[in-house]
Amino acid sequence: KQKQVKPYTITARRKNGTLFIAEIEAKDVVHNGEMVRIAAVRDVTEKHELQRTLEISEEIYRTVFENTGTATCIINNEGLIILSNTKFSMLAGLPLEEIINKRKWSDFTHPDDSERMQKQHQLRRNSKNKAQSQYEFRFVDHHKNIKNILVVVDMIPESDNSVTSLLDITSLKQAEELLKENEEKLITQNLELKIAKQEADNNQSNLELFIKKSPIPMVITDFNEKVEYVNDKFIQKFGYTIEDLPSAQIWWELAYPDLEYRLHVQESWNQAIQKAIDTKSDIEMQKWHIYTKDRKKKNCEFYMVPIEDRFLIVIKDITKEIKNKKEL
Repeated sequence: KQKQVKPYTITARRKNGTLFIAEIEAKDVVHNGEMVRIAAVRDVTEKHELQRTLEISEEIYRTVFENTGTATCIINNEGLIILSNTKFSMLAGLPLEEIINKRKWSDFTHPDDSERMQKQHQLRRNSKNKAQSQYEFRFVDHHKNIKNILVVVDMIPESDNSVTSLLDITSLKQAEELLKENEEKLITQNLELKIAKQEADNNQSNLELFIKKSPIPMVITDFNEKVEYVNDKFIQKFGYTIEDLPSAQIWWELAYPDLEYRLHVQESWNQAIQKAIDTKSDIEMQKWHIYTKDRKKKNCEFYMVPIEDRFLIVIKDITKEIKNKKEL
């Protein structure tokens, strides 16, 4: 009907029995006043095999492209996305048919990053050595969600197209920000702790200096009544140094040589401490006499203050007051 047959292929057999791919094309013409058909037969086996190789290669390429571990797309010179895989579709929040040859790269770029991205796009095509092959930017999907992306991009040889892989690092960036925030808090806390420790050390030094130089005799004991510290005024007033009081028992024997009176004082101490515990109040002031190192009798008032796991005992010598009252 058409007087012509467009090229088509068949499998043909040569005289020697081997097969080949033949391309046949025919046309009706007038020859010597008679309508005849001229048929051309071409051996296209090599072309056919090459075409099949290209198809297989393209199939492999598309399989690799589709199953790569990252969202991947190919962008042409105008910034149009001419090919993308399923992962890119998921990242963008759009089906592939609404992306390929319909969306530009800039459609998914945060406005604040657009100029920088466009500059890299041009450099990659005009001054490839000056373009960055890996950098971060903010990706805006179809639902306006902003994602932090690490992009790796390079040109496809012998073309103006670039292949781009995108890795969503939003969670990583959030973790980095949280880590940075925690590090800043830790630095601040360490600084505050250092300042507080310095202040505490200064306060401790000031307190120790105050106790040491206090005009009132002071003694520090543990909860077992062992003497841990005596200040200068205590040594001056009563003569005992810390070396003279290696144990609580020695202190009691030196200060209260009379056994009966010693037991009375110890019992009074214990009752005062227990009363303070029961009533959650301060330990009441006690009045007793003690003997100094040179065996002089001193009448004293004792004030006990619990500090953590120790007692601070303040001693007021009232010997002269009692003597003056008697004389009066």
